[in-house]
Amino acid sequence: MNKKIKFLIIALLGAVFGLIMAEIGLRHFHTLRYGHQFYLWPPYLSRKVSLAQGVFPGVSKDKNFYINSLGMRGKEPTFKDEYRIVAVGGSTTESPELDESETWPYLLQEKLNGETHSVIWVGNTGRRGSTLHDNILHMYYVVSKLPNIDAIILLAGINDFMFGLSKDFQEFNPDSIKNPTINELDHAFLVHPYTKSGFKGTATWALIKQLKIIFLGRKVTAYNEGEAQTYWRQKRQNADNIDNSLPQLERPLRNYENNLNLFIDMAKTKSERVILLTQPSLWKENMSEFEQELLWFGCFEENGYICYSPQVLNDGLTKFNQKTLEVCQKRQVECLDLANKLTKDTTVFLDDVHYNENGSKEVTKVIFEYLISRAPFK
Repeated sequence: MNKKIKFLIIALLGAVFGLIMAEIGLRHFHTLRYGHQFYLWPPYLSRKVSLAQGVFPGVSKDKNFYINSLGMRGKEPTFKDEYRIVAVGGSTTESPELDESETWPYLLQEKLNGETHSVIWVGNTGRRGSTLHDNILHMYYVVSKLPNIDAIILLAGINDFMFGLSKDFQEFNPDSIKNPTINELDHAFLVHPYTKSGFKGTATWALIKQLKIIFLGRKVTAYNEGEAQTYWRQKRQNADNIDNSLPQLERPLRNYENNLNLFIDMAKTKSERVILLTQPSLWKENMSEFEQELLWFGCFEENGYICYSPQVLNDGLTKFNQKTLEVCQKRQVECLDLANKLTKDTTVFLDDVHYNENGSKEVTKVIFEYLISRAPFK
């Protein structure tokens, strides 16, 4: 065989071997640093969010939606962090309608850093549509792998309540935590080891992307927020029936209690401090016409499009919040009754449960005042 051909074959094999070893090394480094390959969002996802006009009261201009290397909203953790908090929940933690700098986990981080003169990191693992079922998977596959977590804050209830009203409700089987189905993983994470992503799923690609961001900046994609809300609001306005009776919630509440206890068990293996928040809402008696036009939760396709009245929804969510407080008392964990600290109007809410810009500040203020009055900040 020609010497040049031999040389090229050896060089090619060497290059392939080098790439394989580099991939193995990068994956090992990633595992040592973060301990996981599960992401709620694709790392480094960057969006410029355009908001539909008139859909979100109390929210102005376009927003930035950035995801860090851990697959969550918020800044990157650093070795200088003196206190680390992870916020867990659904869209009321994620805050999809708000800018990166307007979410309550980000504002809480900045306020704690400013007032305590410490280096504090608050990671935002909120993801829209997440029930406690999903949050438990987030705890097991992501949060439990993060180093040096000092406090875990959980804001849950609304999605578990909505799931409890649905005909698709089924109780969570704890045995599925270590052996989840693909459907469960797909619902909880946008990227996981079983995601078919080819080369883009490798650690080598992640490093290339990170270096590209460092030297060239993020590639920002356009995204529209508001079309879905408009559609579902109109559906609610034209509903076939408004149900004024609260359905049976014994099974959903029992499932919620069991999942809260399971979440606490998992969180306590990672952090000595676990704080549960009750879920606020706009729902109340005697809502104005404008407030009712903002609603889109609590509707189901069952012999037509049926929606529960705001009073029924308020009563149901109150039961879930009461269950949160009961579990806190039984388990002797910290609990902040956020639902009773916020005003039920459009100075806080942009729809049923999501916060506008001022509402996010109010949530931050309540949580900050709670934290600053206790160790280690007091």
